[in-house]
Amino acid sequence: MTVVAYITKIPFVCCIVTSAILLTSISYSQEKPPLPADYPVRKSEIFEGTPARPSLDSKRARLFRTVLRQGAKEGPNFAGRYSIVTWGASLGVFSMAVVDAKRGKVYFPPFKSVGGTAYGLPFFDKGENPAWNLDSRLFAFIGRPDANDKGMGLYVYLFDRGRFRLLYFEKENEEERKASQEAWEKEIDRRLTSIAETYESFRKRLAGVYPAVRCFQGRETRYPWPAVDVNCTEDDLIVSIHIHYHSTPDEAREEIKSELQFSSLPKWRAVDGLGEQGIETDQCSRAWIRFRQGNFYVWMNANLNKDGPDVPNCSNLQNVDSKRLADFSRRLALVLASLLSDRNRPAITESSPERSH
Repeated sequence: MTVVAYITKIPFVCCIVTSAILLTSISYSQEKPPLPADYPVRKSEIFEGTPARPSLDSKRARLFRTVLRQGAKEGPNFAGRYSIVTWGASLGVFSMAVVDAKRGKVYFPPFKSVGGTAYGLPFFDKGENPAWNLDSRLFAFIGRPDANDKGMGLYVYLFDRGRFRLLYFEKENEEERKASQEAWEKEIDRRLTSIAETYESFRKRLAGVYPAVRCFQGRETRYPWPAVDVNCTEDDLIVSIHIHYHSTPDEAREEIKSELQFSSLPKWRAVDGLGEQGIETDQCSRAWIRFRQGNFYVWMNANLNKDGPDVPNCSNLQNVDSKRLADFSRRLALVLASLLSDRNRPAITESSPERSH
């Protein structure tokens, strides 16, 4: 059985990992892959109280005490009463621990870190294919651990009474992985070219509608998704625009959802005609706009183009500036949203290779 078949049929492992891994792996083991339902947790075992503080009774636990405490606060996410806590160890590497929410005991797996992952993240999402569940004792990742290393591939572990046991491994095909990665790099180049062309069209359209506005393209970003940065000014106003180009509208929708969920900004307001899910807010000589149009997600921050420090408390004058900045950002955003919805914009390929972020 290939990794793809396992992921497709079994609601356990995330379906958005890098295509270079997910789409090209071949079976390494003849064993039947374990199912989460084969290692269930009874409802009576699910802990619903206040999570205990992690017990820092080992040198390793003390070394990672901050991330362990933060992760444990979220409550159990695995095997009934445990919290899997992960953190980036370096580029493309993650580490993890299991914290007992009831007693605070910290358990570390036999490996210290897992390399070859997408931007240092474990293999999981919050949808139908999590890498671990509250009602199962199995967890999984795609990568290459620094212990029990069988090569790059899919690892499925059982966690039972404080012990970790590797139940299943499926090795990837290196040649096909490289071919898939090369195809994805070409797709990134195509998207960056497409965004650059979109920006040039945006700049020309602005020149006709708002001749006082000047825009300049900044750097391009390849990961975690293709994007370009743009700065636009008008007198003392300036706005930073980040145009992200996702593989699917759903990925763009998830990014704006994340913005709403974790943002500490003032209350968002809906903006009519601003793409799909267009929102704005402003405060203290600042303004923020976010919107989605198809596969594109646009992130905009505006402020006064000045060198002096801000006044600590918002004055009436500052609030007037906030409104000016919000109006400036909205005008530009509406032009960009109209351009992105234009049928003549660069084509978007819905069937492009997928990748995680």
